[in-house]
Formats: sequence, C-alpha cells, structure tokens
Amino acid sequence: MPLPRPLADALWAVQFRLNNRFRRRLTVLKCEATGAAASAAAGVTVVGYGPGEALPDELAAALSDRFGADFPAVQRAEAAEGATLWVGSLDGEPRGFARTRPGDRAPGWHEALGPDDRLVYAMATQRAARGRGVSTAVLRAALAAVPPGGAAWADTMVWNAPALTVLRRVGFVDLYEADPLPDHPD
Repeated sequence: MPLPRPLADALWAVQFRLNNRFRRRLTVLKCEATGAAASAAAGVTVVGYGPGEALPDELAAALSDRFGADFPAVQRAEAAEGATLWVGSLDGEPRGFARTRPGDRAPGWHEALGPDDRLVYAMATQRAARGRGVSTAVLRAALAAVPPGGAAWADTMVWNAPALTVLRRVGFVDLYEADPLPDHPD
C-alpha cells in the first residue's frame, strides 16, 4: 500500500538530507550526441529558451509558483552565463525543466568540455507530474540540440535514483564517481 502523499514527501525530504550529508558522491555521465529529433510523451511539449530570449511573463510566474519565487532571477543569471532553459509542459502547464550550457561556458567542471559539448544541469520535475514523461522529453529535446561532434554531460548524486534513471533512459552512460564541486547545489 503506497504511503499518503504528505508522508511520502516528508520521508523523501529526510532521505534527501541524510543522503546529502553522508553520501556526498556524484556520478558523472556522458551521452554522445545523435542529432536525432526529439520525441515526447503524449501531452508533453518542450520549448527551449536560449540565452538571449526572455521568458514570457506568464511562464515565469508559473515556474516561480512551482519551483520557487527566485526562479526568474536565477534564470536571468543563468542566461547571462550562456544557459538555455528547456521547459517541459504537460497538457499546456509547465511541469519540469532542465538547463544546458555550452561546454566552454562551464569552466572547472569535472571534465574539460569543448564549445560543441553541452552540460545538462538543474533538472527538476514537479512531483505531481513525475512518471509522465516530462523529464525524458526535456532531455531528448536538449540532446537533439547538441551540435554535431559534441556530447552531453551531466552529474548527479550517486543516490539520486530518479535522476540517474531518466539520464540513462535517454542514453547517458555512467563514467565514474567524483566528489561534488564546491558550487554543486546538492
């Protein structure tokens, strides 16, 4: 019998804090770019917003409501650093996102990345929309935009099974474990 949603959410938060405190290791992953067109689950659409594109006010407000009041400010700062925001919507409502950044705009990462590489980071899906293909669609769209000859790279905590599952599902392979970088958000 599944746990009631509030109890499951509280248990997840405790596990997150414990894992983050005592299991501070990352899995570094890579996906060779295929250039294949992105496909999405039924009802899921993905739109990318490049560094020079402002988010529509309505979208910024919805993302703030779902992912934190500081979302627009963080997005402006990330866009100024060359990030593209990929927003996945389910039945017209934004439910998840990820950011990518050109490799030459990610100095000090685990690997030296080139300008045609893309670093995938800051991936999130609203809890109520998980398991409906949002993250998979967002990642496939981001991968389809990797320039020829480039690769996509990501890292996530070794205990973050949902993130590892979706990254592997779209073609990322585990390379090695590493210590978190000083500015790693987890």
